[in-house]
Amino acid sequence: MVLNELIRKANNDDVGAMEELGREYALKGNFGRSIEWNQKATSNGLGAAMFSLFIKYEKGENGFEKNTTLAFKYVEKMSATKGWETFGKLQLKILLFNRTILDSKFRQS
Repeated sequence: MVLNELIRKANNDDVGAMEELGREYALKGNFGRSIEWNQKATSNGLGAAMFSLFIKYEKGENGFEKNTTLAFKYVEKMSATKGWETFGKLQLKILLFNRTILDSKFRQS
């Protein structure tokens, strides 16, 4: 989707477009705008945006400063959303499983 179209939709309260704008801005290296749009999406209850911010702050990736306190704030918010049972728990299980595998590989080397 064209950036201008995403901006138009996001400004008309389309939370999916807000989260997508956050992703697009992160890919373009504009991390301030990325955080802004992801936070707007989380304020509107979008669990995917909460998870996205959790990952970015937890890992400290893509220009985001590592901040585990802030990361887990988003996990708490996500756990209160309707989609938590299907989306959030599955994503966290996958993340923790992958991390366990990576940790064990690093310990072996």
